[in-house]
Amino acid sequence: MAGRGNSFCYNKIHGYFDAIAPAQWGDWNKLYLNRDLDLMFNEIYNIGDDGVEVEGGGVNVRVHGNRMRNVLTAISLAPIEAGPIYVTHNDATYLVLMFKLNVSEVVSEGYTYCYHNSGYSLTSGEQYGGVAINFPSAGSIPIGNKVFKNNVFICDNYGVRFANERYEIDGNCYWSVPGREPVVYRWEEEVDGQWRDTSYLSLADFSAATGLEKHGLEADPQFRSADGLGALEREYYGDTRLSHYPAYENTATGDLRLQGSSPCIDRAVPIRGINDRVADGEPDMGAFEFGEDD
Repeated sequence: MAGRGNSFCYNKIHGYFDAIAPAQWGDWNKLYLNRDLDLMFNEIYNIGDDGVEVEGGGVNVRVHGNRMRNVLTAISLAPIEAGPIYVTHNDATYLVLMFKLNVSEVVSEGYTYCYHNSGYSLTSGEQYGGVAINFPSAGSIPIGNKVFKNNVFICDNYGVRFANERYEIDGNCYWSVPGREPVVYRWEEEVDGQWRDTSYLSLADFSAATGLEKHGLEADPQFRSADGLGALEREYYGDTRLSHYPAYENTATGDLRLQGSSPCIDRAVPIRGINDRVADGEPDMGAFEFGEDD
């Protein structure tokens, strides 16, 4: 699906491979393709691959307020060639990736802003299951200009995978699926012409070493409910697709609003034009401002 000026809002979509896919890449300079799009307030569930697949030119595209349940990947941004893309206030339960940026054969230098999204992993038990932000490894494709702020993730294994100096990452909250090891943060840097990667087992160590996540938080966000959190084991068939059982009947499962005792309340990084008009003072991390959706 590509074309200028399309809006996809307030739909209920389930049972497809991809749900909403305004994808047109490799020819981004044809600006009548994949631009000036609104993808807002859709209910998306039981999807075999990407809940929202915004890939290619992506000129002036807004992905806002969508609810995704039981999707392989919540939001795919692989690649964004032109931008800007705005991804705001979406919430999701995912099996493999909350944000996918790692698959592409072209340049992905388009500005992409991911603010105030919430998600948690339905899977546990495999090395790469349930990753929050998955960048490509350095040197694989030209990529940069990706901004992640004020998002909340419960993930299994990697919170950030293959981060480096090309990205702006700050003020996000990370927590691990119950019973699993602490979240891992993987950083890459170029040393003497060679790329070297280092894994950090705490957000504090990751921040001290890289300068990212100076306002980040490593704590249980205390979602109101997290039905199915970490309950599914990864199951391979064919390639590396996952089984999606038990399938959800609707999007009512899971409630990613914050409880009143959540450490994410009043902890968001201020962003002009995004969260500077909060009624109760300071903005909250995640997709929902506490008390506004009751």
